[in-house]
Amino acid sequence: MSEPVLIHFAKHGAPANGVLIVLTDDTLGFGKATQAALRPATAAIARAMEADRFKGKLGGAVDVLAPEKLQVSRVIVLGVGKAEDLTDADWLRLGGIAAGRLPAGTRAATLVVDLPGRKLPAGAAAEIALGMRLRAYPFDRYKTRRKEGEIEPAALAVTLLVAQEDPARAAWVARE
Repeated sequence: MSEPVLIHFAKHGAPANGVLIVLTDDTLGFGKATQAALRPATAAIARAMEADRFKGKLGGAVDVLAPEKLQVSRVIVLGVGKAEDLTDADWLRLGGIAAGRLPAGTRAATLVVDLPGRKLPAGAAAEIALGMRLRAYPFDRYKTRRKEGEIEPAALAVTLLVAQEDPARAAWVARE
């Protein structure tokens, strides 16, 4: 069986591919790296959050399709609630929620691990990655077998943009 989710890490500022997932807390603010990634479409994303009455609660999300002036197919704004109250289990859950919000057939996604005014632990990115991998696990034992010549679905490649790449990668290797 092929790997359902390929996890990569890069520093904040790297270009986003496919679907861009960003985090916000209950203040609806974005971290500096997220602001830089969203800069050309900040007004459109703010309007979408307001129109959807988005409050930034843990697990809440807003989809912005084909945002103008961004080179991504969609932006998903994912709420984390009160940032100071987040636990490892919450980060894991957020990863699962993020993976569940991706449209079927998505091959590339970029998640910016950044919150306003907070330095996040390296383990947060690893827990998000683990949550995404667990959510994408394919249980197809009882599904109808593919016909010969049918193409198997491509793996999802997720890049997590973090402040410090090496500690995040080390935390991921420990969990993998």
